[in-house]
This record gives sequence, C-alpha cells and structure tokens, in this order.
Amino acid sequence: MTSELSLSIIPQPRKIKRGSGIVTFTSSVKIMISDKSDKQTFGYCAQLIQEKFRNELKRKAPVISDANKRQEEEAIIILGIPQQYPLLAEIMEARKIPLQSDLGEEGYQLHINQDLIILAAQTERGVFYATQSFLQIIRGKNGKLQLPRMTIQDKPIFKIRAVSDDISRGQISHLQDFKNIIRQLAMFKINYYMPYIEDMFQFKAYPEIGKTRGVLTKEEARELVEYARQHHIEIIPIFECLGHQDRILSLPQFSKMAENPEEPWSFCPAIEDTYRFLDTCIKELSEVFPSPYFCIGCDETNDLGKHRSKPLAKKIGIDGVFAQHILRVKEILAKYGKQTWMYGDMAFEKAYPKLKDLLPKDILMINWIYTPQKDYARVHEMHKWGFNQVISSGVHGWGRLFPDIEEAVENAKTLVYSGYKNGAIGEIQSSWCDFGGECFRELNWYLYAYSADLGWNPDRKDRRWFDKVYFKLFYGTENPAVAKIHHLLGQTNRDFKFYYATTALAIWKDQFDEQCTSLIKDRKERARRLTKIISDCEKLIPEAHQSVSLHRDHLDLFKLTLERVKLLVLRLQLEDKKKALDKVITNPTNTMSRKKEAANEFVDYLQEQRKLLMSIKLSFTRLWLRYHKLPKVRILLANYDKLNLQMEKMGKDIQQNLKTS
Repeated sequence: MTSELSLSIIPQPRKIKRGSGIVTFTSSVKIMISDKSDKQTFGYCAQLIQEKFRNELKRKAPVISDANKRQEEEAIIILGIPQQYPLLAEIMEARKIPLQSDLGEEGYQLHINQDLIILAAQTERGVFYATQSFLQIIRGKNGKLQLPRMTIQDKPIFKIRAVSDDISRGQISHLQDFKNIIRQLAMFKINYYMPYIEDMFQFKAYPEIGKTRGVLTKEEARELVEYARQHHIEIIPIFECLGHQDRILSLPQFSKMAENPEEPWSFCPAIEDTYRFLDTCIKELSEVFPSPYFCIGCDETNDLGKHRSKPLAKKIGIDGVFAQHILRVKEILAKYGKQTWMYGDMAFEKAYPKLKDLLPKDILMINWIYTPQKDYARVHEMHKWGFNQVISSGVHGWGRLFPDIEEAVENAKTLVYSGYKNGAIGEIQSSWCDFGGECFRELNWYLYAYSADLGWNPDRKDRRWFDKVYFKLFYGTENPAVAKIHHLLGQTNRDFKFYYATTALAIWKDQFDEQCTSLIKDRKERARRLTKIISDCEKLIPEAHQSVSLHRDHLDLFKLTLERVKLLVLRLQLEDKKKALDKVITNPTNTMSRKKEAANEFVDYLQEQRKLLMSIKLSFTRLWLRYHKLPKVRILLANYDKLNLQMEKMGKDIQQNLKTS
C-alpha cells in the first residue's frame, strides 16, 4: 500500500502500478482531444487542466486536435475514449497500454510516462474522473511539472455515492455557492447531490409555500441541474411526502390536509386532497429535476393513524395506512417516470410490524443510522427483507458549532463497511440543519471527502492516509497547522450531548432550559478543556494563514468558531458564578458594600458575554451572506437578541433585588 499512500488522490485509486522515479516535464505540454469528441465533456476536461496549469504552474497548456501533427519533443496530455478515438487507440497499442475491459461506466485509466500522459476510459464520465484524479496530483515546482511515473486502473465499488443537503431548516446557498458545492463534490467523484427541500422550492401552483424563506427558484434549479450534469452529478430531490411538513401544513390553506391540525406534521392519507396536492408538487419538481430517481422521505411519521386517519387505521392497521400511502405516492411518481426512493426507518418501528411485507421491493430504501455501532442490525435486516438499500451516515453538525468529526468518522466508517458486507448499492453522507443550521456547511468538507472515499472503497477502513492527503488537497498545504485546528475544533463536541445540550444549544439554552442545563455536568472541567483548545488554535492560526493557499475563506470560519467557543466557555461559568453570588448575598454577615461589589462583578461578567455575543452576531451574519441567502439567518439571529435580552434582564433583576432587600 505504500505506493497508494504517496499519491494525493481522493478517492484513493483501487489499483496503482508505479514506475521508477519522478517524471519532470520541462518543455511545453499540450492537451490533445479528438476533433470528433464531445467538446462539452472533453473540451471541459481540457479546460480544467488548463486552469490547473495556469494556477499551479503559471504555464499554458494549449489544446490541439489530432489534425495537428505531434512534435515528438513535446509532451502530450491525450484524453478520450479509445474505441471512439483511433489515434488514442493507436498510441496505447504502440505503448503496450491495454484498455481494461471491465472499467464500466465510471472506471478510468491514467498513464504517466516520460513524454505522454493518457487519460482514457470507456465513457465520458470515466474520462472526467480520470481528469479529476490527474488534477489532484498536479504539483508545481519552479514552473516545472513533476509527476510520478505510473499507471492507475480505477473504478468504484458503490454505484451510488451521494451527499444529501438540508436546505430547508438551515442554509440555502446563493446559486454561485451551489455551483461551488457541485464542483467540489465532482472533485471527489461524488455522483449524486440530494437537496432536502420540504417547502424550499418555488411551486408555481402554490406561490405561498416558502414565500419569505428564500426558496430555490425554478430558474436556479434548472441552471444548477445543467451545471451538475456538466460535472457528471445527478441531482435527486428529496421532497417529504408524509411527515416533516409542518411549515406547509401550518399555512391555513393547507391545514385541511394535516393528520393533526393542532400540531401539523404529517399529511393525512385519508384525505384525497393530499394526493392532488402531492401530484401537483411532484409534477413541478419532475419538470425541473430530470433524474429518474425521486426521494419521498416519509421518515419519522409518529403521528400517523392517531388523528384524522384513525378510523382508517382501525380498519387496516397503521402499517396498512402507511403502505397504502406509499403505494399512492409511488403511482404518482411512476406517472412522471420516476423510481421511488424513501427513508427506511419506519419499517423498524414496533408500530409497523407488517410494513416490510406490504411495501414493494422495487423501492430503494435509504437506511439511515447516525450513531456509531459495532454491528448495524438494521443493515442486516434490510438486506434480509430483500430491499435494495443505500446506507446513510451523518455529518454530525446539527446543533453544534463545528462538526463532531470523530463521531461522524466512526459512524461513516463502520456503517459503510456494514452496508458493503450486506449488499448495499451505495452510501449517502447526510448533512442536517436541526435548530436552523448553526454549523456552516462549508465545514463539512472533511466528512464529505471521507465519505466519498468510503463509497469508492467501502472495503477499506484505513483513515491514516486520508488525513495526510485531504489537507494537502483541500487547503493546498502540507503544513500540519490547519489539520490540527480542524481536529481541535472537532474535539469541542466531547461531552456535549445530542439532542438537547450540544455546543450551540448550550449557548442559547443553558440556565434558561431545565432539560439542557441538567445535561451539562463538570462545568469547570469542560470550560478548562475548551479554553485549552482555544489557546492551542489561536497559536496555530497565524501559521495556517501563512501556509493555506486554497479555501482560505475557511480560516474566517475557524476564527468565528473559536469566538463562539469563547462564548460557550463564559456561558458554562454562569451557574457557578450565580451560585457564588447568591451565597454572598444571602450571607447575613456580609455588608451591603460587599454584596454590591459581588453583584457588580457578576453584572460585568454578563456584560462581557453580551459584548462578545453582539460581536459574533455581526461576524456570523457577514459570513452567512458570503455563501447563503438572507431570509433564514434571521431565525438564528433571533437567538442572539433573545440571549442578550435575557442576560440584560438577569443583571437588572440582581441589582433591583439587592436594592429592595
């Protein structure tokens, strides 16, 4: 494995044959594509290589066609499909470089020798992936191109390698940021992007849905679909067709479709209007997203059969109601040429004992499990039931200031391997924005890339090479500072418990929400450990600034995270400081002067928090708008204002009580 470890390519290629030494290209390098090749794919691949040469080597790499006679003293990068490109086939035969017959739809070969670089495959997608691997190993030194002499033969094990992105409860990107996401996903050979929509789409028939929330417009969606297609990524919409639709069902004109109008969450399957509504929405989404796949969600529907559909549930059972609904929605999808994907969690609920037998086996099940386990029983069960499954791990950024890297890595590593051993056809790395998307999705890339490698190589579980390669590729530096900062920030999550006392929630709710406060123990030790992380990171930030050449905007996100951790440290001290103050005030032997002194010290401590809080609010807003649309940040900014008022009131109450005591 030493040859693989020395190459900076994510996902790690499956087969590498190394030659001796390094090839240095000192003369001009030209890119050759066929006159008859698809310029949209091969021309774009050539363009990407040219951009890399300009940025990395400060050199040009002109594109020529096979109509030009090759100058033997010039190095050539030639890319294409040999079966469709006679000159490439001729060169490969002369150099005794056989094209592997089992590369399939996504496999490729990358050959590097003294004067020749070949990017070959059986499909356009394969050539695109060869290009992505080639781009990752281009490194400049004094304007020279230096590459290892080698041949890569590579193809993925999993057919589906996806990222799902919650744009409904958290961040919804500007179009340019969406494109940046697509381009970066393509670098890691992720082939599906799945925006989680709920109400975040501009429905022509229902313009009131998501009206003030910065919805994804049809024009934006179409442009993004085309951009993704250029990068060999298919966009699959996730539109919840049962539960998780509280915002839509809370609108007066749609409340009649709610299972429980008092606490809207799920559509009622016993009402025909539900299916007319879903048909209209699915039709509009299908017109914009041409993928043959469509995910209907249908997870966490615990209110089903308990309210408006209760009479129906008495007749056919709750699992019967669920299955009947899925079949109705599946019929709608079939009408628009779509295959049904859905979340599989409800099939494991005790309330649905027959569900697994009532659902058609041609539904693709997304088997999501977000906690690390030694053995994933649900994966075994789904396989045993006969469903095709795609397993899904989680980014673990929800309710947090920074993703819980270690928890997420362990979850992904063990779950993907379990899926591989149980016949899964793919994996999804899921990013969720519970509580409004406190954690910037730009901080997810380590986990997206790690997941991409697992999807390509689910039979491998070695993480050591990944850390060595990822930070070099993504941040353009071999200096360990940025990697250390990244992992230290991930460690801020230790001991903060999901669901009610994660790092972000502890800032907003500690001392104001009993459930949160009761979960936070050992405050002094937590504050001490977080303070050490802050100190260590602040020492590393200048070094990172000097060495990072790519994604430098992330340094601002790291700094913002550190400021928010500082605020968390102050918040953790509140309980002990308040107890100390109460002890001083209630002690009859203390003078009024001593009591006022203690009260003023506590109010100063609150003022320190408020000052830091408002400073963070400004930085948070500025960085949010760098990537995302405005409307939904207001939900999070309300937390800043609310906490500021709570602390102001606490200080005033203390001083007022002291005056009247």
